[in-house]
Amino acid sequence: MSSIQYLPDPRGTPPNIFKVLAPLERVPYYPSWGMPKLAAFSLCYSLTTSITLALSYLAVILIGGKIVQEEEEVALYFTAVNVLPYLYTSFWGRFRFWQKIANTTVSRGESNILDIGCATGVVMTELARANEQATIVGVDRFSLWDNVPNSPKRLHRNVLASRVHSERLIAHQLPEYTTLPFCDETFHLITSHCGMSQEEWRGKSKRLLVLRECARVLRVGGRLVLLEENPFYVRQYRKLLTEELGWKEVQCHTAWNCWHKWMPPRVIEAIKPPGEIKEYV
Repeated sequence: MSSIQYLPDPRGTPPNIFKVLAPLERVPYYPSWGMPKLAAFSLCYSLTTSITLALSYLAVILIGGKIVQEEEEVALYFTAVNVLPYLYTSFWGRFRFWQKIANTTVSRGESNILDIGCATGVVMTELARANEQATIVGVDRFSLWDNVPNSPKRLHRNVLASRVHSERLIAHQLPEYTTLPFCDETFHLITSHCGMSQEEWRGKSKRLLVLRECARVLRVGGRLVLLEENPFYVRQYRKLLTEELGWKEVQCHTAWNCWHKWMPPRVIEAIKPPGEIKEYV
């Protein structure tokens, strides 16, 4: 029986994606994770690389010689610097990072876990593999702006393809994260892989409201692990936790194996302190 407690709502508990979607006739052999944060990947990188490669081959036909060699060197360098790190992060790096986090959940006794911005289920499936006793809840807006592809059906397919027990998994589609449907102090661990920044277009105040909601539903002594690509957001989150909410155990470090843009992403790991430190609403 799930130990997740929900706030009273006349509309009822939000539907669980894994319960309402029809069973698949055939379970896929492999999950399809898609490309995280395609908008933030900087489309200029891929477009410029394609144009450079096209120009180099055009030079082969029309000019030849030294210019061709220089154009090819530029194209190869640009591809190696910008595209290859992105591919590494998308298919290997982010999985290795969250595997390390997931492997610590058993020893810490983290049985109720919330993933903000679960998207196609990368974090949820890693947590489910590492901790067979945990109930893992994912919430997402399932916007194509945040991940391609990104839909409840894709999440459902990936969980089945990953061969993890969906009975311990819960997923909700929410319009926003500023009002989570869970009771106070429900979760032992809250994770987010750039899920907090899904509110970036709504401004700083919305992002900080989401962080306050996370603090509300996190248990005393619970852990908050946030990975963000924008270092300015990390600075804002750290300031809110330490100065406004009064949290003492707040650490920041760099996730080198998730680096695919101009700067490596930063990670906040924080522990919710005991006592009535600050109001969360």
